[in-house]
Amino acid sequence: GVKAMHTAFLMRSFTEVARMDGTVLIHCEDDGICQYEEDTLRAAGRTDYHSQWEWRSKLAERVAVETVIEIAKETGCRVNIAHVSQPELLRLLHQAREEGYRTYAESCPHYFNLTVEDLEKKGPWVKFTPPMNTAEKVEELWKLFDLGYVTTIGSDHCPYPKEQKLPGEKNIWDAPNGIPGVETSLRLMLNGVSQKKTTLNRIVECMCENPAKLYGVFPKKGHIAVGADADLVLLDMDKEEVISNDRIVSKCKWSPFDGKTVKGAPAAVYLRGKLVAKDGKFVGQVGYGQFVHRIKPCI
Repeated sequence: GVKAMHTAFLMRSFTEVARMDGTVLIHCEDDGICQYEEDTLRAAGRTDYHSQWEWRSKLAERVAVETVIEIAKETGCRVNIAHVSQPELLRLLHQAREEGYRTYAESCPHYFNLTVEDLEKKGPWVKFTPPMNTAEKVEELWKLFDLGYVTTIGSDHCPYPKEQKLPGEKNIWDAPNGIPGVETSLRLMLNGVSQKKTTLNRIVECMCENPAKLYGVFPKKGHIAVGADADLVLLDMDKEEVISNDRIVSKCKWSPFDGKTVKGAPAAVYLRGKLVAKDGKFVGQVGYGQFVHRIKPCI
C-alpha cells in the first residue's frame, strides 16, 4: 500500500512539474527496502559501521532510480537524480537521455573519493545516504564522469555539529545522516584532474555550465561570454594542500576529508567582475549578492 502511495505521488507531482516545464531534483532510495533492511539489522543487534551499507542498500537505490526513470518517461518530466552512487545507474540515465528523455544525474565528490572501507574505519564521520561504493565501482564512476555521464556535481552539504555525530562511534544508528561538503567540493574534483582521472572541461561542465542550464539561470550564469555575469574562478593547479579540520570555515568545524592531500585550488573568485575571495579568504562586501531570477531551463 505504501509503495502504491509513493508512485501515485510521483505520478501526480511529475505530471504537474512537466506541465510547468520545471525540474525535479529527487533523492532515490526505496523506502520499503530500507525499512526491511533496518528491521532485519536491528533485530540482529547490528550496531557496527558496516551495517549502514547494508541498511541503505544499493538495491534500494537501484529500485528507486528505475521507478523514477519510468515515471519520468511516461510524464515527460525533466528530472535530475540527486547523489547517484552507482555506475550502473549513470548508464541507465544516460541511455534514457539518448532516447530523448530528460533524465539527468547529479553526483557528489564523496562518491569519487570515499569507499566502503572508509565507512568501516570512520563510521559516523562518513555516514551519508546513499552510501559510498566499493573501490572498484569508484574507478568506474570516474570513467563515466569523464565520458560525460554525470550532469551536475553537488556538495550535498549537511554540516551536523561534532557532538551530534559523536554518539555514532558507539552505535552507528545514533549518528544522523549527512556530511559537510561545500568548501571541499571543488578542490576534491580538481584533485581528480591532477590525478589525470578527468579534465578541467568536465569539471566546468558539471559544476558551472550544466547546473546553470538545468536550473534556468543560463546564459546569465554558467559560462564566459559578453552579456553574462563575470563570475570567474581563477585556479592554481599546482597548489597542494592538506584538508584539515582546523581550517574548515563551516560552523561544524570538521570534514570527512580531514588529512587528505589535494592538488588544485581556487586562487581568486570574482562575482560579477568584482574580487570576492582571494587565497581562501573572503574579501568581498556583505550585501553585494543579488537575487537571480530563474528563466526557462535549456536542457
